[in-house]
Amino acid sequence: MLETLRSKMDWILTIIVVVNGIRGVLSAFPVPLTWDEAVYANLANDFYYFGFFCHQPLQVLLDFARVPLLSFTIYLAYLVTTPNIIVAQMVTFLISLAGIYAVYLLGKELYNETVGKFSALALTCGLTFLIICWGILSEVPFIVFSSLFLLFVVRAQRNPKYYVLAGVSLTLSFLSRYPGALILLVGLAYVVFSKSVKRTLKSPWLYLGILCALLTAVPWLYHSKMNTGEWLGFIRVFFTSTQTWSRTPYVVPFITPTPLQFILFYLESVAYAVLPIFIPGFLFSYFYIASKIERESVAGKTLLFWILMFMVAYLLLMPNSRLVDFFRYNQTSLPAFSVLTGLGLAILLTNEFNGNILKRVQKSFLKGKRNLAVLLLMLNVTGGFIGVYVVRSDPGLTQPLGVYEYLKYTTYPWQIILTNVYPMATHYTDRLCLWIPNIPSWLDDWANSGYVGAIFVSLFRYVPITTLLHLETSPLYQRELVIYYQGLPYMIIYRPR
Repeated sequence: MLETLRSKMDWILTIIVVVNGIRGVLSAFPVPLTWDEAVYANLANDFYYFGFFCHQPLQVLLDFARVPLLSFTIYLAYLVTTPNIIVAQMVTFLISLAGIYAVYLLGKELYNETVGKFSALALTCGLTFLIICWGILSEVPFIVFSSLFLLFVVRAQRNPKYYVLAGVSLTLSFLSRYPGALILLVGLAYVVFSKSVKRTLKSPWLYLGILCALLTAVPWLYHSKMNTGEWLGFIRVFFTSTQTWSRTPYVVPFITPTPLQFILFYLESVAYAVLPIFIPGFLFSYFYIASKIERESVAGKTLLFWILMFMVAYLLLMPNSRLVDFFRYNQTSLPAFSVLTGLGLAILLTNEFNGNILKRVQKSFLKGKRNLAVLLLMLNVTGGFIGVYVVRSDPGLTQPLGVYEYLKYTTYPWQIILTNVYPMATHYTDRLCLWIPNIPSWLDDWANSGYVGAIFVSLFRYVPITTLLHLETSPLYQRELVIYYQGLPYMIIYRPR
C-alpha cells in the first residue's frame, strides 16, 4: 500500500500536500482579524445566538447584508463545536482545499489531467491565495463555486443536464461574493466562443438550470425580505454602505481639485486596476506564455475574458479604491489565473504538447527547467507567507487587542461600546459595538441613553474629526485611558460622565 502511495506521490502532488499541510497546521492558531473577517465571524455568531432575524440596530443590519455563504457555513460548524475562532479558520481552510480540487477539475476539463494537476499546484502556491486563505474571507468559497460553474457550463455542451448544477453554482458564487454574479458573463462567453448559442437556447435543461438558480436564492431572498422589508434589500443596504472608498482626488480638504488632478487621479486608478494582472507572482512567465498560445482557443479566450472582465468591472465599480483593494477583489479571477499558469507549466515542463505549441516554446529558457519551476513556486510560497506576516502584524490589528480585553472586563454585557473599529471590537469584547456617530448631538443622545459603557477611538482607522473634537471638549465625556504607539496617542477610551 505504501509503495502504491509513493508511486502516485509525484513532485506536483508532494508540493501540494506539503504546502497545504503547513497551511492547515498554521490555521489552527488564531490570527488578528481584519475588518471584513471580523464581520464574517460576527455574522456567524449572530446566526448561532440570535437566529436569522435581525433584532439589532442598523449597524448589525449592515453586517447581515454581507454575503451569507461563508458565515452560514461557519455557523453550521458551530452547531457541532459552539463558536470558536479556530473553528472558523479551519472551515475556511477546508473550503480552500475544495477550491484547489475544483480548479484541478476545471483545468482537467478544459485541457487534460496534467494541466489540471499543474493548475491545482499553481493555485496552492499562489502568492495571493496564501494571503486570502489564512483567515476568514469570502473570496475562498467564491473560488470553489465559480470554478464549478464554468466546469458545469463546459460539461453542459456535451450533456445539457449539467446546466442544473451550473445554475446552483451560479447562485452560490453570488452568495459568496456579490460582484461574483458577473461570473455569469464568463459562462455566456464560453457558450458564445464555442458557437453553441442556438443549441443552448433550445435546450430545456438551460431553463431548468435558471429555475434551480432562482430556487437556490429563495432562502436568501426570504432572509432579506424578513430583515429589510425588500426582497433585494440586503443588496441595497450593502452597496449603499460601501460607497465611501479610501482614495480621493481631493488632495486638500474642501478645495475642488483641478482638472489635471482629476485626470492624474483616474490615471492612477487605471494603473491600479491593471496591476492585478501580476497576481501569478513569480509564475507570471508561465501565465504569459500560456495566454499568448491560447488566446485564440475557446478555453483560452474564456479564461482571459474572465480575468479582463473582472478587472474592468472593478475599475468601473470602485475607481477610488487602493491598490491593495484592487488586488484583493481580483482574487475572483484566481481560478482563471491558475488554469492558465498551470497550462504554461504543463507546456514547458512536460512532453505532452507537440506541433505548433512545441515550436513556440522550444527556445524558451523555461523549457524543461523543472528545478527552476520549483524554485519559482517556492518563491511564491515564501512571498505568500511574508504577505501573511505583513497583514497580520499590522499595528492597527495587533495593538488594540489588549484594549479590547480591557473593555470586555470594564463593561457590562448589556452595555454598548461606540467605536470606529466596531467589527473587531464586537468580536473581541463580546459586546454590541456600534459606529461612533459623526454628528455631535447624536453622540450626546447615545451618551445620555444610559446604555453606552465606553467609547473607544482607534487612530489607526478613520474617525470623524468633529466627533473626536467633541469628545475632547464636551463636559459629557471624560478621557479614561490613552494608549501610545511609537510615542503618539493612537488609542483613546472615553466614558460618559
